[in-house]
Amino acid sequence: MKKPQFEKVTMLPFWKPEEEGEQIEGVIQNLHEIESNYGKQMVCDIGDYSVGISAGLAPLTNLVGQYVRLTYQGLLLNEKTGREFHSYLIEKAVL
Repeated sequence: MKKPQFEKVTMLPFWKPEEEGEQIEGVIQNLHEIESNYGKQMVCDIGDYSVGISAGLAPLTNLVGQYVRLTYQGLLLNEKTGREFHSYLIEKAVL
């Protein structure tokens, strides 16, 4: 039996935008669950990055295989809870 050849498997870096207007784009792939400091979290790959799926990015789970662009809109305040949250604009390519 012929021995298989192997290649190194690397994980994409996580996208952690800091400035309003930062963008990534690409096809949503590899939707999976990981263990994080806060328990289980869904993540997906978009372009050259892995993206953690927070409440604001939940629609991504229904767009696997679609080409999207994410734009970070900064921290916003939820007036009901008084808590800040990260806001994103999710755009889907129209062919």
